[in-house]
Amino acid sequence: MFRNQEDAGLFQTFSKKIQKVEALQAYRYLVGWGLASSEYTCFPKPQGYLDSVRFYRGNSWDFAFIPNQKWLTFYFRRPCFSLPKYATGAILKRFPDAEETSENEFIVRLSTLQSATQIVVFVES
Repeated sequence: MFRNQEDAGLFQTFSKKIQKVEALQAYRYLVGWGLASSEYTCFPKPQGYLDSVRFYRGNSWDFAFIPNQKWLTFYFRRPCFSLPKYATGAILKRFPDAEETSENEFIVRLSTLQSATQIVVFVES
């Protein structure tokens, strides 16, 4: 679902940052999933060079990703940790390369359509 007050044109602006075809496919997949989701609201948020696409479950900002030239940096944010399926062990088991941030969130670098699909499968499971 898309928040009406946000600028849909930002999705295209953000996509222009991505130079790797595989990462662009991952970007389009995640945005499409977010816009079609009945559970999450998806919208682009301009923040200078760290523009992000955010996913809200009600008022909980559970996930986000930042488009980069060669990959997307996907964030599992603290609000999602209130749900048992997003326990630290579950995230690390599914995504062994996940890194914990200084804010005690987890990031996963996505560079292919397959890696984006793995995130969505995990979120929807």
